Amino acid sequence: MMRTQYSTELLEETEKLKMEKEALRRQVMEAMETIETLKTENIDALVITREKDLRIFIEKAAEKPYRILIERMHEGAVTLNEDGTILYCNSSFANMIGLPLQKITGTVFQKYIVDALKEHFEDWLTDKKMNTFKEEGSINAHGGKSLPVLMTANALWLDTIFVINIVLTDLTIQHEHVERLKQKAKQIEEKNEELEKANKELAFQIEEKEKQAAELAIANIELALTEELVIAYQELATETEERKKRETELSIAQTDVKELEGLNIHRENVLNTISHDLRSPLAGIIQIADLLKNNYESMNEQELQKMLTLLFNLSTDELGMLDYLVDWARIKYAAEAFSPAHIELAKYVDKVIDTLNEIASTKKIHLDNEIKENTMVYADKKMLLSIIQNIVSNGIKNTNAGGKITVSAKRREDKVVVEIKDTGIGMSQSVREKLFAPQLKALSRARKEDKGAGIGLLITKGFVDKNGGEIWVESSEGEGTSFFFTLRAEKPME
Repeated sequence: MMRTQYSTELLEETEKLKMEKEALRRQVMEAMETIETLKTENIDALVITREKDLRIFIEKAAEKPYRILIERMHEGAVTLNEDGTILYCNSSFANMIGLPLQKITGTVFQKYIVDALKEHFEDWLTDKKMNTFKEEGSINAHGGKSLPVLMTANALWLDTIFVINIVLTDLTIQHEHVERLKQKAKQIEEKNEELEKANKELAFQIEEKEKQAAELAIANIELALTEELVIAYQELATETEERKKRETELSIAQTDVKELEGLNIHRENVLNTISHDLRSPLAGIIQIADLLKNNYESMNEQELQKMLTLLFNLSTDELGMLDYLVDWARIKYAAEAFSPAHIELAKYVDKVIDTLNEIASTKKIHLDNEIKENTMVYADKKMLLSIIQNIVSNGIKNTNAGGKITVSAKRREDKVVVEIKDTGIGMSQSVREKLFAPQLKALSRARKEDKGAGIGLLITKGFVDKNGGEIWVESSEGEGTSFFFTLRAEKPME
């Protein structure tokens, strides 16, 4: 009877191991499919150029922030004339090929790219359509080394000058990540094969144990049979422990893949926003500057004042957009800049009111701080200022002359609920539903119409989430709007 029970339990355990092996195989296949998707990543970037001297163009036409943007971007940026001569390159490109900037300018760009990529690039140059060129390849670095890159090229006319803008993105780290993921997948596959082999060996051992058990039953050696059963159970326990370890390793590998996907998606969103939302106003700045340069003497004082005012507004808008993008990037990339502390909420509201009071006064809008003294919150100081300033600024834009904006707060258990209420024009339900999840096209349209709420509220939500809070809005058309967000009242337990 003991032998029959033992055989039944062993058969059930064998079937269970087979099912678990099949589940592991499917997980490995999913991990391999995820790895393959990483190969299709695309990265766009912005390159700003001008005839002959890029540095002069950046300082005079696009202001200092854009010069800094190009010089400090991690991608290599190169500007060529129509015969391939390098008119300008940034420090990142110089670091890629290992040569000083002064030795690069004036040389032929094709000498720095490998033969396969060079051939495709030269074919593109001879193509009269001159569509965007985008291809992976390698460039020749100093000392005979080769560096994998994603090369993106665009051709355009600036005034009467034909130039080619090129961005080179270093794919070394990406290739290393993919290679590490392949190695992990291979290790998982090898371990799965080992598990399958162990299962076969276990099945063989079980069969042997059954034969031994039958022989022991015939020989009526109960003690020996008991010892064999104990050994078999110990082996099964060991195999089960090994299987759990392999499942843990597979889970860690899948987590690594998801983290890489999240970083790549956020980086692409930031780069796409820069490409779409900075290019159009920058073109306007260039056109106005060129018009002033060529027609300055023939313009009267009123026309000059109008042009200069427009130029100032466009430049200020671009600088504000850059500030938005820097704040947006901080949400994902600047984790080390997140420094929460216990701070008095009313003092930070006063700072925002002092900053925006002059703008509000021009519309005769009253800003009122009703938060009680010693109301403490646990949050990042810079992010809190940005949250309050974005919401109050949005209220000023959408409140008619003579209106009022009030900031108040209430303690609810371990949270502080902040309300920023205005007497403005309000908003419909359809607008409220999309308010904190704008798409790229919607953000661009909001900036053109001078609504300005899109990116500011997107950043605001990101900062609120970073501080462990929630944000929502209550509003009706023509009846004003109330923004609510929560902050921690105390430092969370570790």
